[in-house]
Amino acid sequence: MRETIFKIVAFLIGAPVAFFTVFVSIFADAGGLEDYIPSVIIIVIVYGLLGFIFAYNFPKSSWMWGVWITLPAIIIVVLYSIKETTRLPLHAFFAMLPLLASSLAAYQATLMKQRKGSPQKTGAK
Repeated sequence: MRETIFKIVAFLIGAPVAFFTVFVSIFADAGGLEDYIPSVIIIVIVYGLLGFIFAYNFPKSSWMWGVWITLPAIIIVVLYSIKETTRLPLHAFFAMLPLLASSLAAYQATLMKQRKGSPQKTGAK
């Protein structure tokens, strides 16, 4: 029950984060691809931290935290892409980037939590 509540919380936290990172990135008129580099870095850091935090506290769901956190961003990008079809490859990139960042960070957090919980091998026999 507690984990279900936090899945809803992850989705709700993901909504404003998606708006202020992903949507702003695809909505802004950038001159070239190099103008998106700061946005990519911010998205990777923010979604990576969110995925790590949720998965470290609830390692049972592992990388799936990335899906729940990123779902608002994917919804926003799909809805925006319906009207703005000229830059679909860029939109697809910005839909998949937070999913990849948060899921990989969540998976890493799960591995760290599992290693922390298992007894350490000292090498002595």
